[in-house]
Amino acid sequence: MSIPAETHRIDSLDSFAEFVYAQGWTDGLPVFPPTRALVQAMIDYVRRPPDEERGTIFPGDGIATIENVAANCAMAGCVPEYVPAVLAAVECLTDPSMPITTTQSTGSASILTVVTGSAAGAMGFHTREWFFGPNGGRANAAIGRAIRLILWNIGRAHPGKLIKGTMGHPAAWSYCIG
Repeated sequence: MSIPAETHRIDSLDSFAEFVYAQGWTDGLPVFPPTRALVQAMIDYVRRPPDEERGTIFPGDGIATIENVAANCAMAGCVPEYVPAVLAAVECLTDPSMPITTTQSTGSASILTVVTGSAAGAMGFHTREWFFGPNGGRANAAIGRAIRLILWNIGRAHPGKLIKGTMGHPAAWSYCIG
């Protein structure tokens, strides 16, 4: 059974970043405020109940719900139209036939998300030169970042705790291509 979302009141946007870092909700990069209105807009867009469970997220087995996925999408800078792609990635992450077992590796494993076909075009994915790098493609960056935040906040994939890799890699912040 999922836990209802908490509501936090922040005195000003100026104090939001420090609050998020203190709560442990970011992996080091800044995030956007997941306002109730934005999270609700994302839930409304996908037309699914907020408490619908999508499975458990590796490695800490936190339960992914439509609402907490939408909140992580909001923090990553997604627009509502990106949420179905993130939910598709969550479906893959929670599929028992695709086990993710990277916690004990000394390497730098990261989740690569590939969006193809008309969906990539409709969301405005950058698909040409520098498609693996910083290219100004909001869909590439925001969807990849949302997946990382889901692993961080729902799956508790924190280095030195449940993740024991030694090297790390910047691709872990956002690794999504069209």
